[in-house]
Amino acid sequence: MVSQSNITDLTEALATVWRGGPLITAEAAQRLSPQSDAEAYAVQAALGATMGWWAKGRPRAWKLGIAPVTAAPIPDHCLMASPVRLNETDCFSLFGIEVELAVRLKRPLYPGCRQGEAALAIGETMAVIELFDVRAANWQQLPRTFLLADLQMHGRLIIGDGVAGPWQSHFADSALSVSVNDQPMTGLALRHPMGDPLALLPWLAMHTDAAGWGLAEGDVISTGSWTGMFEAKQGQRIEASFANIGSVSLEIDAAMTDRVPT
Repeated sequence: MVSQSNITDLTEALATVWRGGPLITAEAAQRLSPQSDAEAYAVQAALGATMGWWAKGRPRAWKLGIAPVTAAPIPDHCLMASPVRLNETDCFSLFGIEVELAVRLKRPLYPGCRQGEAALAIGETMAVIELFDVRAANWQQLPRTFLLADLQMHGRLIIGDGVAGPWQSHFADSALSVSVNDQPMTGLALRHPMGDPLALLPWLAMHTDAAGWGLAEGDVISTGSWTGMFEAKQGQRIEASFANIGSVSLEIDAAMTDRVPT
């Protein structure tokens, strides 16, 4: 059962943080957490409307979550072209990093489509870094539904180089390298957890249609992490490259400070 009062209260609390206010305390986040995924998705939509995130009245970018399968719309201003350098004017509660492949649709994707049809709808494949952020304290202890309502911890999507044209099956096996300050990172999976980055596109087509938005030409979909999330630090430059697809980079200014609750 979806509670409109819960949706309103959490939407207002999240909007305050997005506008530059302090983090929601861990206690308040626990109290305000949605009781279901449906309630969390309702908060996502209400928050986007409250903040005026989508100039065309609908999201033009999405992030997919895996295990369990979930999704979150990305605010227009959170899409950034690589290379990106965050400075002291930006404000984050953490610098969580995931490296992914994103796809851009060349035509709408409708509910009921098959995976092969989804592949044919792709017009570009791109290397991306998702920067994670959370609008509440002690995020590791927060309920999953709070994090889902909070755009699945989304902060920014940095879009790097890509390959125009239809999806190629060998993209799923592309060699990935990741470095921090020019030092190669080790211990990362460097592979999509489902093997096929397009596996969840039919599900997303149904999800977005049920939300009243759908998937349109030009929409960008980040298809899931190849690295798992790792935390970066101030003063680091993260670079990632998918063989035969492209590269993407993000630098975090040493002067940046973490946002803390009051």
